Parts: sequence; C-alpha cells; structure tokens
Amino acid sequence: MSTPYGQDPRSGGAYNPNPGWGPGAGPQPAPHMTGQLPAVGFPPSDPSGFPAQQPSGNGGRGVLVALIGVLVLALAATGVFLFLWLGAKGDASDLAGQLDARGAEISQAQDATKKAEDATKKAEEAAKTAESEKASAQRSLASATKCREAARAFIAAARGTNQDEINRTADAMLAAC
Repeated sequence: MSTPYGQDPRSGGAYNPNPGWGPGAGPQPAPHMTGQLPAVGFPPSDPSGFPAQQPSGNGGRGVLVALIGVLVLALAATGVFLFLWLGAKGDASDLAGQLDARGAEISQAQDATKKAEDATKKAEEAAKTAESEKASAQRSLASATKCREAARAFIAAARGTNQDEINRTADAMLAAC
C-alpha cells in the first residue's frame, strides 16, 4: 500500500513534514529542515537555518550602569554614616564633660553631707553634755538651797538664847552644806 506524500504509514494518515525519513532511512534531518522545534540544549535558529545571533553588548552596559548606581548609593550611605558618626562623637565628648561635672557636684555634696553629719553628732554630744550639766546644776541648786535654808535657821537660832536650838540648827547646817 502506498501512502500519500507527507503521511506516515504508521499513524494512519497523519501529516509527516519529512516524508523521506522513517525507520531505517538514516540519520534524522536537522530541525530547521523539518519545521520542528529544536531539541532542548541546541541554540535557537531562525527560519533560514542559521543559528540565532547573540544579543549585542548592550546587556553588559546595563549591568555596568546598575553597578555604578550601587556604587553611588554605597558612597552616599558612607557619607551619611560618617556625618552621623562625627556628630555622635561630639555628643559623646559633651556628655563625658557633663558626666565629669555631675561627678564633681556629687562629690562636693557627699563631702558637705559628711560634714553636716559630723556637726550633727557633735551637736548631739554637746546637747547630752549640756543636759548632764543642767542636771548637775539643778542638783547643786537644790543642795545650795538646802544649805542656805539651814544657814538662815542657824542664824535665827543664834540670835536667841536657846543653846539646844543653836546646836540642832548647826548640825542641820553642817549636814546640808
């Protein structure tokens, strides 16, 4: 049986773009000759059968422009970082100066507090001494008052003639004084 031109006898009449090729006919023809799409891994070809041309060098220029853009952004970021770092460095030295000044003020305040505490202790000791001296003076005053009263009684008895009264007031005066 014969098949019409372009049909595969195995397919039952389907179109075959390369009617001369088949099993046992030799190597398979190139895809550009058969109108089939090229196999994976082969460079694409145009309808004329020649490999497609490689893109021009413009793709490399785009990469170069992108790299230059990245470089400009990196330089700008470096400039901003440097500006901020120098500003922070100045702020840090100002803060260190303020910290030293506050430290000196705290030291002076601590010295003044210690002096005030020492003065308070001395005042409390002086107050205790004054209290004990006051108590001693009050005891002396009471003793002196008793002595004075006994002396007055002796003088009053001595103006009289009663010898027993004079002796008794003299003994009371010696005991009180």
